[in-house]
Amino acid sequence: MGTDGALYSRAAKMLTAAVILSLHVLLLHLLLHSRSREQVGRVRMPDAAFVTWLIEPPSKWDHAFTPDVKLKTVSITLAPVKPLRLDYPADDRARAAAAQASFPLLASKQPVDIRDVARLAGVPPGRPLVVVLLVTVSAEGSASEVIVVRSCGVDRVDQAAIGYARLLRWVPGTIDHVPQSLRVILPLTLDPLGTT
Repeated sequence: MGTDGALYSRAAKMLTAAVILSLHVLLLHLLLHSRSREQVGRVRMPDAAFVTWLIEPPSKWDHAFTPDVKLKTVSITLAPVKPLRLDYPADDRARAAAAQASFPLLASKQPVDIRDVARLAGVPPGRPLVVVLLVTVSAEGSASEVIVVRSCGVDRVDQAAIGYARLLRWVPGTIDHVPQSLRVILPLTLDPLGTT
């Protein structure tokens, strides 16, 4: 009896699945052919708009919930804008003095070309090496301390980059219009064929 009951249960499940599948196929067929509005027996199949209306009435089709939001009016008083000119091509010190606080800037004229330093360090042409330095720029505009932050992997090139950084001339950084000793990160690309 146990085996017969299991077979009966299995057959009932298969029959149920077949009936459900047949109903789905029939409904799909009717929906795909709804344009011709064929009648099955004496029952007319509803079109898609009617089915949609049964799910949600037309009065809600084009409406979305929007909350009532009341904004407060805030008055803002702006101080007049003071023009600030930072493009002084002739005087590098004027650029640093224009703002209350400024960071160190490289002077426009330098005593050494980085391409010459790369050539002397033996960097192969077209294969640039990058060294990242931390430079402490003194209040007088010279490099007082130079530390390698990221090496290029070649010691002589790192040393050449440190020597080059010590020769650079700077417009010192300022705080409250007073030159200060400040640190700056200086990435250097050493390439004999590079641009300055």
